[in-house]
Amino acid sequence: MRYNHARGPVSFDVKRKLVELIQTHNDADSLAEDIIELIAVGRSDPDGFRAVSTELDRMKSLNLNK
Repeated sequence: MRYNHARGPVSFDVKRKLVELIQTHNDADSLAEDIIELIAVGRSDPDGFRAVSTELDRMKSLNLNK
């Protein structure tokens, strides 16, 4: 079994948003910083993946406004 903890609708939503983030990034350094930020959010926020999903939405809106 490949995954032990990441299952459910929220994790699939986060996966979809991460794939979109990766596909739209053209700067590897910036992408790495975004992923580190998402890890920090997931670890420190009690809502876990839901907080990460919200942060991904925020990042997407920032990228659209560039």
